[in-house]
Amino acid sequence: MASLVNACAKLKITVLPIFVSLKNTTIKNCYIDGFSTAIDLKNSTNASISNNTMDAYEYGVSLEFGETGSDYAVLRGNTIYAHNVNLSGAIDIFHCGHAAVEGNLIYSNGSAIGAAIFLHESGGSNFFFNNTIISNQTAVFSDNPDAGNNTYLLNNITALVWVNDNQVSSEKSHYNNATAGSIYYFVNGTPVWEVFDVIDTNSDNWADAGSAWPFNATTTGGRFIGVGLPQDRHPWTGKTKAK
Repeated sequence: MASLVNACAKLKITVLPIFVSLKNTTIKNCYIDGFSTAIDLKNSTNASISNNTMDAYEYGVSLEFGETGSDYAVLRGNTIYAHNVNLSGAIDIFHCGHAAVEGNLIYSNGSAIGAAIFLHESGGSNFFFNNTIISNQTAVFSDNPDAGNNTYLLNNITALVWVNDNQVSSEKSHYNNATAGSIYYFVNGTPVWEVFDVIDTNSDNWADAGSAWPFNATTTGGRFIGVGLPQDRHPWTGKTKAK
């Protein structure tokens, strides 16, 4: 069974949030404002959420596991504001996998145990690509040892802590490919390459040398943390030096 929520011209939804427990759901072109959770999917495999604007008190989009989970969701081109996040995220993935989160603008404001992207339980094999993530606390938080094999690539991240990855499964999460990772800024907006020694030696602006390369808990002063030992081997840099 499929369902469709299509609010043309960004119709503002303020009476009830969107809660869906159906497969193959499409939610697009909505403006959802004034709720704890803007969009809540439970048992909603293959959902498509695109071109929405959400302003929520706690969760922007929540992917939940019920009897079958909400795997294979696609979140693309959304603007998500989440305030007062606490043990939650602007995008909150609970025991679900194989989501494609691409080209979203994600704002998170809350406690030290909240995040812009929060993975609970065994949420794994998700793909986060080309998102702009702005948080006063943590950008990406994975709180479960089994939430592995996630990929984060070409994201633009401004936060106090960029990654807190606590998964220790055999399938580690990935923060770069062979040539590129993500772009990082301090919470005050300062580019990291103005402070950290990360250098590009092959003229592609992705770091491959320097005393702060690669990015990890030690080289970033605690901004890339967690027992999963995450690291980005190719963060963006404005410092270029030929070999």
